Amino acid sequence: MRVVVVFALALAAGCSAVSFPDFREAASSSSGAPQPRPNASSGGPVFPLGACGVEVAPGPRTVRLLTPTEYYNSVRDLLGDVSRPPLAPAAQTLGFDNNADINVVSQGHIEAYFSAAETVANNAVTDRLPMLLPCDPAAVGEQLCGRLAVEQLGKLAFRRTLLSEEAETFVALLEGARAEYGFADAIRLVVTALLQSPQFLYRLEEVPDVPRPVSGVEMASRLSFLLWASGPDEALISDAESGNLDQPAQVEAAVRRMLNDHRAREGLMNFFDQWLEMHRLSGLAKDATTFPEVANNLPDVRVGWARSLRAFIDHVMWEGTGTLKELLTSDVFYVDAALAPLYGVNHVKDGLALVHDPRRAGILGQPAVAAFLANDKQGHPVRRGIFVREQLLCQSLPAPPAGVVVTAPDPDPNATTRERFSEHTRNPMCAGCHLLTDGVGFGMENLDALGRWRDLEANRPVDVSGRFLFTQDPTLDGEFNGLAEMAWKLARSQRVANCVVRQAFRYGMGRGEMPQDACTLEHMNRVFANANGDLRELLVAVATSEGFRYAGWPPAEDAP
Repeated sequence: MRVVVVFALALAAGCSAVSFPDFREAASSSSGAPQPRPNASSGGPVFPLGACGVEVAPGPRTVRLLTPTEYYNSVRDLLGDVSRPPLAPAAQTLGFDNNADINVVSQGHIEAYFSAAETVANNAVTDRLPMLLPCDPAAVGEQLCGRLAVEQLGKLAFRRTLLSEEAETFVALLEGARAEYGFADAIRLVVTALLQSPQFLYRLEEVPDVPRPVSGVEMASRLSFLLWASGPDEALISDAESGNLDQPAQVEAAVRRMLNDHRAREGLMNFFDQWLEMHRLSGLAKDATTFPEVANNLPDVRVGWARSLRAFIDHVMWEGTGTLKELLTSDVFYVDAALAPLYGVNHVKDGLALVHDPRRAGILGQPAVAAFLANDKQGHPVRRGIFVREQLLCQSLPAPPAGVVVTAPDPDPNATTRERFSEHTRNPMCAGCHLLTDGVGFGMENLDALGRWRDLEANRPVDVSGRFLFTQDPTLDGEFNGLAEMAWKLARSQRVANCVVRQAFRYGMGRGEMPQDACTLEHMNRVFANANGDLRELLVAVATSEGFRYAGWPPAEDAP
């Protein structure tokens, strides 16, 4: 039966050569955004004027391959499958894994997609076939029910209504297989073929010569992958094909509805997971001799750290104010049964318990973050400083000079972390970068390598004085004392707010920012500031920006 679906896999392998179907026949492509203006001298089109009074240039739009997370979420929503079969990992750039320029199909991808499609299709048909079908084949007949199933599954898989020729292709596949293998196996083969089709594996959009408002079905996919990290549901597709996503106000209303959907919690966690480097918790090691308290249950502690960090983000986003200020300064953290003894919390048996600790502050005060920004034996002020510089200030640090051995100093029970790491700033080859990082990381020294609070180290009071240098924000530069003071300086910094906007842009657009994105970034910064740093309103700003609502290429003379 495998031979039947080879054609679909071949399309996935060679998608760069696949022509783009004009699927806009099923959707309105009009928009309230400005249309291309005629050129007075040549009569040809020129780029439309945007809200900033400059010509819209949304940047290159390329074919985007689904990331593993997007794939898993899509098959979950399409088929109810949560088995997560192995896929080739996506490469990361600028901290995110959804960049089209670097995520291209390899032979490893092809084999993994083939195997995953078979596994997922088999699970769905074996365990949930009646739930996949929009009808009862015994009541309406297998032929009609099969056609209706193709139309429904195809619509959700391709994120739009199937074109007539597409529908007939899959119906022919189903009918041929039904005659030979029976109805259930025919549905299995159709699902397998859908999951190997480029229309499922890629987010396909037509790339015009001149920027144009995206079509309704394109907007539906952009919104669903931004907010849910998954494809659109039937309601969103129907809105798109009915013209209800053509106007900016309609897009904004859709975003607000989608943020209230339960899928937004998990979908947006994909953004936080990558921005805040939560993947570092996977496989995190701690030395059993140094930390015997976790030697026998480190896997459970790692799971607890991940649950705790996600619970904190959920608390800020959905139970709290949803603001950057709260994300950076909240005194809340969570513990489960594995974590509670480490952090002095009693009587936690099931679930997660919320803990208030006024000494802690926001994301930098989370036990999990302190733990993964450490090595196996001790805290690591360099890693902590780099994290703040890169993730919160969007400052890239150069690689160490050639020949410099990059290792943390050996733990010395008679010396503090600050004393051990002071060699970095005494060595002129290292001082340039370490003045930028270590002075920040030392502010987190109250947190040890397990994220526990400590006031003493080597029988001496912990020195948590720190300093920001060369942040390009005069309100941020200067000295601070301890985690809370550092967190509040960051929360008040315009540089940090601008960086968060850039991180949201990179995630939402699947690429880095370019000069042509100045108007989009200006819009996002303005909305974010007017909303007092509300991260949910920042997502609204991403979706309503010209860069998100338009497709096209920049003028040749401005292209990077």
